[in-house]
Amino acid sequence: MPRHSRQLNNLPWQSLRAQSTNEAASSEDALAKKLQLPEQPAQPAQKSQRKDALKGELTHTAAELAPTPEAPHTEAIQKLAAELGHNPHRIYQWVRNTIHWLPTHGSVQGAQDTLDKKAGNALDTTSLLIALLRVSGIPARYVYGSIDIPVEKILNWTGTQTPEAAQQIMGQGGIPNTARHSQHCSCQRRTNLCHPH
Repeated sequence: MPRHSRQLNNLPWQSLRAQSTNEAASSEDALAKKLQLPEQPAQPAQKSQRKDALKGELTHTAAELAPTPEAPHTEAIQKLAAELGHNPHRIYQWVRNTIHWLPTHGSVQGAQDTLDKKAGNALDTTSLLIALLRVSGIPARYVYGSIDIPVEKILNWTGTQTPEAAQQIMGQGGIPNTARHSQHCSCQRRTNLCHPH
């Protein structure tokens, strides 16, 4: 007779099952819709917006200051922003130096859970940064793009020894990435990450 009964479907090392309410966005448009971002202005308006920004007259929408499900204005976020003096440089440095990167893709936990856990993926960390900036009265929005990252940085981020292992870790987390060789670096990864603008 067994000493302890085991429930094999409830072991602690099993992967968490995805919740249908918090699936990763599959495109830039899907991400914008999920984060309730305003529609992008037409191309001519973007050009005039750049000119205004060059003159020091940055235009923004009310949505760039508003709370969203991913970047709420919770008491804890408001308190941290106040402790940091509502200073965008101090806010950025705090997020950069405090939040540990997790190799997953899409919005997994949002700003408040990222703050509570002091860890999150690129989008969750961005959501925290945006929430802190917005409660400080600083307009912030999501921008989705691709970046080239030297292999040494990816090895450091993932804690792996080889580019293949780093690529596997990121792939398991759903992070789109491809290996790319260049003349300046023996191996780079092209990785899609979300960053605030």
